[in-house]
Amino acid sequence: MGGGSAVRQCERRFHQGKSIHEDNSGSDVRCKKEVPGTNNVFGKYVIRKTKKGEYELLKGGESIGWFSVAVVKNDRVLFPLSQGMLLEVSEGVCREILTPEKAELCGLIASDGGMYSTKAHPHHEVHFISIDRELVDRYNELFKKIYGIEPHLHSYKKRGGSYFELRTYDRGVYFDLWDLGTKPGAFQFRVPLKHLDEEGLRRYLSGFFSGDGYITKDGKQYRIGLQSTCKDGLEELRKAFQFLRFHPHEIHFWEKEKPRWRDQYHFSIPVNEHMRFINEVSTYRPDHLKRLREIERQYKRRKNRD
Repeated sequence: MGGGSAVRQCERRFHQGKSIHEDNSGSDVRCKKEVPGTNNVFGKYVIRKTKKGEYELLKGGESIGWFSVAVVKNDRVLFPLSQGMLLEVSEGVCREILTPEKAELCGLIASDGGMYSTKAHPHHEVHFISIDRELVDRYNELFKKIYGIEPHLHSYKKRGGSYFELRTYDRGVYFDLWDLGTKPGAFQFRVPLKHLDEEGLRRYLSGFFSGDGYITKDGKQYRIGLQSTCKDGLEELRKAFQFLRFHPHEIHFWEKEKPRWRDQYHFSIPVNEHMRFINEVSTYRPDHLKRLREIERQYKRRKNRD
């Protein structure tokens, strides 16, 4: 996630690429005015600047759509859509992907959130629950940025502590997240792999790890991993790490001294990839950050000794 400490990289945002005509002035990129008719070819897709200053996307000579903003990142072009989506066009490929912010939001919902609506009670509820105010604030920030809605905040006290819950009741938001398979059922989640680029994968994993990740210590050795009662979803999380060229360990049944009311599974990240995890994925959860900083310090001490 961004500058400063590798642990707290929180500055990555969508408009960091170049405009389609190489106008790279500032982080909030806007398209540079060029001669109408300038074409950019991405395989079977052509992007043409119109007389009105818009960008027309064509395939086989037929128009697919018009966009006011087009941003080039490496060998692809991104067109902003609504509700945290982008249209990605590359060599022979055209697909809708999540912005990094929406990817992270979906990861948070998949871990400690939920969706609820039935024919008898069509509330179209989307909620997020956490004991950490930092995660609640992060969820609230992302939700407002993507949907323009501020969730209702509720706080509850229980024996031994308290927790927060954010809720929204909006049909459009509910079905937008439902279509992505965010929470297809109780205690289930799906990773929208076909709608995630590499940055989206990192941010989704960061959101999920902030909710349902773990960092344990056995003697002097730390273990970083993810856990869930949804084994199918966990397998997709593991696949997401593999797409990012990590080498996660196999999924195991989590045996606890005290039996849980639902079976739980987990997998961990190899020790030699902990620093990559810190630099590329990280977390917003306070207790996680504290332990990741200790892992960083251990790594630096070993490096200095070597």
